[in-house]
Amino acid sequence: MYVLLGIPLLAIVPVAFYFGGPYIAAASLILALLLSISVYRYSPKLLLKWYKCRKMPPARNAELNPSLTFLASEFSIPCPEAYTFASAVPIVFTVGNGRNYSVVISEGALDILDEDEMKAVLTCETAKIASGSVPLNTVVALVAGTVASLSTVAMWMSMLAGFGQEKDAAPRFARFLGMGLVSLPAALLVHLFSVNSTFRSDEMAARVMADVSYLSGSLCRMNNYIRLHCIEDFNPGHVHMFLLNPLRVNDVFDVYSSMFMIKPDFERRLSAIGKISDTCNCQG
Repeated sequence: MYVLLGIPLLAIVPVAFYFGGPYIAAASLILALLLSISVYRYSPKLLLKWYKCRKMPPARNAELNPSLTFLASEFSIPCPEAYTFASAVPIVFTVGNGRNYSVVISEGALDILDEDEMKAVLTCETAKIASGSVPLNTVVALVAGTVASLSTVAMWMSMLAGFGQEKDAAPRFARFLGMGLVSLPAALLVHLFSVNSTFRSDEMAARVMADVSYLSGSLCRMNNYIRLHCIEDFNPGHVHMFLLNPLRVNDVFDVYSSMFMIKPDFERRLSAIGKISDTCNCQG
């Protein structure tokens, strides 16, 4: 975390000292510190606004809150709040820092998962909080996602210039060129600083569940929907914090998405969960 937040200091302060002397360097240091602290503090709220998240409706929250409260006690973590956002794709992720965390569940995930599968998903997300990976992954998602979104700005500029709509060739090509410029730094941020806690959180979740099959079943259901029906575009700089990877390389315009696929192969993940289940059964 501190390495990532210290990068602006390493880049700005020496340059400021060279061109402006010690006073300018000191001012730059203070500004960089304030910027780093602000990014850390406000990144969860900014990501919730990014996806236009809203608090879970009362009826749904009444169903989910007992599970979140129990899991928070089980993992000795602060109880996260439940949020949702409008997407047919079953996407689940967690943001937060300090003692404030939010589990975000898309409307699509709420629709396709039954009660036991939803509890399994919540167990996996609260395990991420317990693993300590959420604060850093939240900051990385905001920074890398902002860099990656510059390609979308290029597409919008092309559309405003009269070259067609979002799915037309010219705007897509403008976005493709933009991704060529921003994907490398964004992907480097993800690979160098994000914490891939997939196996660890799966293991932690499986060990507290009475029936591990609900975890593998919920992951399979969500993955099958994404593989067969997902047509939405997601910011590749955010994918490392998702429960499952929704990115697909369908044509040449999607080639840069492969740079952000840091999650383990889905079959390997299921196999690891199965081994944990067998171990737990043997011990039982």
